[in-house]
Parts: sequence; C-alpha cells; structure tokens
Amino acid sequence: MIALGVESVVMLAIALEHALWGRLMLGVMAPQSQSYLISFNGNDVGFATLSIQRISTKEVKYSWKAELAVSGDPCLHSTESTSGKAKLNDAVLPEELFVALAPDIGTGCRKIRGAEAREAGQGCWTEASQEHAAGTLFGTPVQVNYGPEMLPASVKYPKLGLAYRVAAEIPEELGQCQHTVADDGVPAPGAAGLGDGELDHASYRGPDGITVVHRSLATLPPAVVEAIDATRDEAPKSCKAAAEALSDRLKEKHLQTRMVSGLLLEHGRYYPHAWLEVKLGKEWVPIDATTGSGTADARHLSIGPLGDFRVGIDLLRLIHSPPEVGTGNARER
Repeated sequence: MIALGVESVVMLAIALEHALWGRLMLGVMAPQSQSYLISFNGNDVGFATLSIQRISTKEVKYSWKAELAVSGDPCLHSTESTSGKAKLNDAVLPEELFVALAPDIGTGCRKIRGAEAREAGQGCWTEASQEHAAGTLFGTPVQVNYGPEMLPASVKYPKLGLAYRVAAEIPEELGQCQHTVADDGVPAPGAAGLGDGELDHASYRGPDGITVVHRSLATLPPAVVEAIDATRDEAPKSCKAAAEALSDRLKEKHLQTRMVSGLLLEHGRYYPHAWLEVKLGKEWVPIDATTGSGTADARHLSIGPLGDFRVGIDLLRLIHSPPEVGTGNARER
C-alpha cells in the first residue's frame, strides 16, 4: 500500500518501452532517450521518459520512469520506474516489445509472454507497415502510428481510452508535484457508511458491472500464520515487498502462491495494493501480511495477477473511475 509498484503504472508504460525500437532496428548503438505524454480519455494525465540502448547484436537494455496524475488531480501522482534487458531474437516476445516490432512481424499472430506461463497469450496484427499497425494484445485493440524516423509517434488503445504520444516538453502542471496515489489514495464512493473495520462482505459497482467479494472461510494452517506474522515483523517497505517476502516463506514450506494486484479500501479511500494468494487444497486463499494474520477481508478488490498487461490497464481505469462500494458486514478490529 505504500508503493504503487508495477500494478498500476507499468501497464500504462508498456507501450513506452517501444518508442525507440525503430532506431535500434536501423543499427543505432548509442543510448537514445525520449519523453511522452500519456492521455486517458482524451486528457493528459501523465508523462514518461524512456532510454534504450543496443548492447550487442542480439540484446538491448532499457529503462523508463513514468508519472501519472490520478482522478484529475495534478498533485496526486502514481510513479513507477524499472529497467531490464531483452533479446532481439527471442522467439517468445514479452508483450511490452510486441507493438514496437509490429512492422517487422507483419500480419498474423505470435505468442507473447504474460506474467507467468499460464498467462501466455497472442498478439495478432491485422495490418502492419512502416507507417502504421493495427492489431490486438490479449484481445485488446491497439493502433500504432510511426513518425518519419520509424519512431512510434503515438500508440492508442481505443476501447480503453488510453494513448501516449511523443512530447518535446512536459507541461509544468504535470511535473511539479510529489504526492502519490499510494500515499494519499482516492475517494471510494459509498464507503463512508461502512466504517473503518474489516469487511466480511462487500460489493463494488464499477464500469463493467458489480463485483461481490466475500472473505474466505478457509482455516489457515499454523505454518501460514507464522509466515504472515514473520513477514509483518520485518516491516516491509511496500505492499509488493511484503507479498514477495511472504511468497518466499511459503514456497520454502512447499506451498503454491501467486501475487495479485487490485484496490484496498481503507478509511473511505482506495489504495493501489498488492497481496498474495496461497493454494490450500483446491482453493486459492487471499492473505495479506500488511493488514492482518488471517485471510484477507472483503476490503481487498482483486483485479488479477500482479504485472499482467490487462490487469494494469484495468487498475488504471478503476483509479480514475473508482467503483461504488455497497453494503457489507463490518467487524471492528
């Protein structure tokens, strides 16, 4: 809850890593940097800076930093930065490189990798050339327009209302503030009457309908409770760090885990959050070392696997259009 992590911003910046790929294809070896404005439903909500460099004939390294204004408040920012390497001849491309390579891939489908092997999907281009490309990623329509130097001048996700475009400069109102959505949260409509205790049941009315969340009735084995308590005693710096540390402990006990991302309802506000699910029998049970030693309560609105392309986009939409909270059964801590 302290740090936004990849769950909300990395998927906005997925396209950003592509922007200088055209020059790499032309053999430029020096580091290249570019800035972008990010738009959501036609409004500029943030910016990003990307650097990318070919380090061999088969490999590149990249880094980026993105900042997003949330809910129309230029002083409420979510931030994310990362870096990594990618092989140019990888037969299974990470989805964040697929758009940039569209002109070289041509029409048809190619496998792209998700957060885990089970999340592998398809990237399919119905049209591709040196000027533009149109296709889908995990079923999400994507349009790419290229500039004169083969740099993507814009990348759009029409049905999601998301786009980015090359920018010569960043407007001052987007870059002058330091608050983050991870620190301040966003108001949760309808949450005022629910109290600040734990929830056994809650409903969330969002743009895609109503999601009902029930606290799991599963009994946690002592080994799982001990791992949660040990993780809490470490006082991790972020929700993501807590989930990772807890996952490591449970895997040592030969338990299956998976990290998820979503929203945490607390004190009438939503916070981008990450927590863990552990497989007990046939059930995946949510647990969260930052909120308690039992099963995660209904304040946890799961969106999907942490780091997944589609999940990050959905989280962005919910941050900008927070779902309305329905009645629940509150238990004060």
